[in-house]
Amino acid sequence: MTDHILKGWLSKSRGVIGRYPDAGDRYVFPFDMPKQRGVHMIGVNKPLQVSWYLGDELVKRKVLRPWIGHGAAVADMVIEEPAHV
Repeated sequence: MTDHILKGWLSKSRGVIGRYPDAGDRYVFPFDMPKQRGVHMIGVNKPLQVSWYLGDELVKRKVLRPWIGHGAAVADMVIEEPAHV
């Protein structure tokens, strides 16, 4: 498994738009503090499994559909990976 840690504001804003994680790849969005973290699928052509964490605790996991999917939860880390549908 390869984690791609997105650190800057621009890379976090882009996320996987224009690219897609391969099997075993995860895009990890760490944040300094907990806050409502929204994820949208505009510009993403395949489904993603998105997980929201608060500390080490998983607070929400959702498969988001291409182009129209969205989700949000209070978290300090978000992980996007290929959906296993």
